[in-house]
Formats: sequence, structure tokens, C-alpha cells
Amino acid sequence: MWTILVACVEPGSPAGEFETGGEAPHASVAYASVPGRPAGPLGLPALHDVDVVYIHVDTLRRDHVGPFGYQRQTLSFLDASRWILVDGLTTAGSATLPSTAALFSGAPPWINGVRRTEAAPGATRLLVPSVAELAVGAGWDAQVITGNNFLSTAGNLAGGFTRRVDVAKDTTTPNLLAMVDEFEAILTENEGQRLFVHLQPMDMHAPYWVAPVDRGAFLSGPAPCDLDEPDPGVQDAQIETALAERPVEATAALNAVYDEQMLGLERGVLGILGVLEATGRLERTLVVFSADHGETLNDGADGGFGHGDTLRPEQVGVPLA
Repeated sequence: MWTILVACVEPGSPAGEFETGGEAPHASVAYASVPGRPAGPLGLPALHDVDVVYIHVDTLRRDHVGPFGYQRQTLSFLDASRWILVDGLTTAGSATLPSTAALFSGAPPWINGVRRTEAAPGATRLLVPSVAELAVGAGWDAQVITGNNFLSTAGNLAGGFTRRVDVAKDTTTPNLLAMVDEFEAILTENEGQRLFVHLQPMDMHAPYWVAPVDRGAFLSGPAPCDLDEPDPGVQDAQIETALAERPVEATAALNAVYDEQMLGLERGVLGILGVLEATGRLERTLVVFSADHGETLNDGADGGFGHGDTLRPEQVGVPLA
């Protein structure tokens, strides 16, 4: 049987090499095989005969999600009548490697062994079983569709999955939406097999890109960068210039562009849910929606933008539903 395990670590625990700002509470989400326990701490039913789909968005901050109290109507599909919304969750780090390792293992960095923000040799290998290994050991087929090359190349984070499919972010289609066909193929090829499918879209991660149909939904003035520029380094320089020359307007524009990306992300989620419904799997599938970390949008105490350099709420506060 399966249950959601939300592992919380109290303030004061060893922080790991990736931390830069003192003590902070951490939490991670994982799945564990728990024989003989019919329900998890969230009151969910026994999960011994269901599929699990985990949508793990790269760089999505909780306080920009509408159903979690944000002023804009973003990700409105997270209807509290259909989803269990868990507020107040913080990740184990503000960079992809330590936070994803904690999510995949249910253990903090000083236990799972992944304590670095970059893919340094020997620094990205899990020392404990991963969610994929647990899933396969309990009879699930575990597959991953990812837009993040860290998951493809770093240590053994993608280990245990029976198949990994890479779908890179580009400037033609929202990343999760581009994964829908691959997701449908997995369901079609594995009819009758219990599945654990992990999706890690890069819709919210730099380089910032908004589908043409969504541009102007929240942005009323000039963008802080060229939204069709595929090089994140070039975009970073453009944003830095805009923030220096017109800080108030550029900050508002940066936040608006970030939010507009969620419109494409939402279509991707609805596409995944649509495939589950069309294949008759929706009613027996546990869908989990969360993120690895957030993003500073020149609105934190230290200004700037990006992630991986602080444990302030804008970078470690993520949604969970």
C-alpha cells in the first residue's frame, strides 16, 4: 500500500552546503511503501491499486498561485473542491539538485547525500532509496518525463525509473503541454500496469517565455527582456539592465511575465488530466502537483532575481496539492 509521506524537519537541523542564510525549516514530499497502513496522514484512501502522477514544476513559487491566495487568477484548476491544498510547505533548498533529491528520497540533504547546487562529481548521488526504486519494488512501473537536464545527467537522481523521456523547453510550446503526447504514449503502452509517472516541466524556469496567445494577459507595458531569446544568459543581462534603468516598472513587468507563463503551464496540466480521463484512468489516479523551489523576482529582501542563493520564502515556498 502507498501513502503520501510529508516529512518535515524542524528549524535548527543541519543545513547542508547549499544553504547561505542560517537556520530554516524544511520539508520534503515523497512516497513510501507502507504495508498494512490503509490511509495516510492526509486522510487519503489506500493506494495499493492506483496510478500515481507527480507533476513536479521547476521554479514555481507558492505565493504566485491563485488558489493559495495570490491576487491574480493563476492555476485556477487547483479547485479546493477537487484538490487537497497544503499550505506552508518549504523545500529542502532553493536549487534543483538538493530540493529534487529530498523530494525523491523523503530525506533531507544531510541524510540523502545530495548537498550541492551544481552537478559536481560524486556530489549528486542519493545514499538512500529513491521514490522510483520504491515504486518499482512495490509493483509499479516508474517512468519520468523531464525538461530538466539535471535529472538526466546528475548522479542517480533519475535512477530507478524504467524509462526517462527528455522534452526540452523551447520557444514554440509550453513545456508541460509538449509532454502530453509522451504521457499518453506511456499510458497506452502500459495498459493494465500500475504506473508512477513523474513529470518535471520547465515552464516557469528561465529563459522566461510566454506563449504568444498569453502575452498581455497581465503585462501592460514593455517586457523586461526579449521573450523569444533562448539564451538565459542574454535574458539575465537584459533583465539586469531593465531593473537598473527603471526598477519599479521592470519589477512589475518581471512579475507579470512570470505569471503569464503559468497560463501555458495550466493548459499542460489540463492536458495531462484530459489524457487520464480519456484513457479511463482518472478516477484511480492520485495526481500530486508541487514544485522543487521558487524564484526571486526582484521582490525579496535582497532584490535580484533567480534562485539558488537564499532560503527566503520566495525561493523555498512551494505549492502542494
